[in-house]
Amino acid sequence: MSVAMNKIASKPTVLDRIVGPETCEMCGSPGLKTELVRNPFTYGVGSDAVELSADIPVHTCETCAVSFTDEAAENIQHDAVCRHLGVLTPDEIHALRRSHDMTRAAFARLTGFGEATLARWERRDVIQNTSCDRYLRLLLYGANVDRLRALVSDTSPEGPGVVGTRATVRFVHLSVERQRSFRRDTAGWRPRGVAA
Repeated sequence: MSVAMNKIASKPTVLDRIVGPETCEMCGSPGLKTELVRNPFTYGVGSDAVELSADIPVHTCETCAVSFTDEAAENIQHDAVCRHLGVLTPDEIHALRRSHDMTRAAFARLTGFGEATLARWERRDVIQNTSCDRYLRLLLYGANVDRLRALVSDTSPEGPGVVGTRATVRFVHLSVERQRSFRRDTAGWRPRGVAA
């Protein structure tokens, strides 16, 4: 039985020196050097593994000779994975929600997604699956949000945020002429199977 080995990513490439923190988080010494590095990394395992790359800030302390990355680098790599998978990035999901001027709780009520799930997507804890991503992309169009708002209303008989399942009765005022016409057209009508 053979075991598929993970692919090894290529070596990183320094692109440019950039502005970063001035003191080392490890030893507290000044003289921290920050570089923008094209960092190839492997996403996936076995035969499904692919090499992706992200341009991340890498900090190197001249005193303790330690190189490290921070949360910004993790966020950039997470976004690279999202782009590879063809799904919205966490910042795009957050911007979508904010474009409709909604809190996370209100967006959860509208979409049916859990509030905690939305938080995990926006915090980069997990990546949404394809079906959730497609649903989110439909909400990029205001008309779809309006339709959803009409479908899910706080006046639903089942309570706030629940899709109504009961028929809505609508009364329409008909003119006297229209009422007479309606009576003529339906005179003698009976449901099927009902004897006259």
